[in-house]
Amino acid sequence: MDALTCGGDLYEQDRFTPDTAEFLRCTFAELHPLPVFLAPGNHDWFGSSSLYHQMTWTPNVHVFHEATLIPVPLADGITLWGAGHQAPANTRGFFEDGFQVDRGGVHVALAEHLTRGRDTCPLLLDDVTVHADAARTRDVLDLLLRLSTERQIVVFTQEEQVAAWARERLTGPEHAMVNLSPVAVG
Repeated sequence: MDALTCGGDLYEQDRFTPDTAEFLRCTFAELHPLPVFLAPGNHDWFGSSSLYHQMTWTPNVHVFHEATLIPVPLADGITLWGAGHQAPANTRGFFEDGFQVDRGGVHVALAEHLTRGRDTCPLLLDDVTVHADAARTRDVLDLLLRLSTERQIVVFTQEEQVAAWARERLTGPEHAMVNLSPVAVG
């Protein structure tokens, strides 16, 4: 399943023009039938004067205009959850109302901020490099290590190359590597 996603700040609410709107509409229309999912952020929040509200989008574009996480099934067992900011500031976190997933499968969230203020949600990744060659695997892991200064990142893997990289590079007190024991199924 391929799709284009934008988790906020696609444009500046106070600075967009009719040209901005037409450019985005045409660009996303040219991508049809590729699905485009847009989650308004605090700079391009969803309201009556927003570009999101004023545009007539092609059928491949989905704007998350609700202030709560809304599910969109992408494929069998895969659900995208999205929400949009309704104001430029003081938007509550999208998990604050006790949100819980109500179905099985794989779940992906799309929003500019899932929490309030300076809080961040952890990034959970499962076998993120399974189809990458050795060089790309190292590049991805190095990028995740840099990003880990801003948020907690948890990587699940069965790849020895990833485990070897972790043993070599995750040496600080802020890092941890945990080996999980296999669980019998059935």
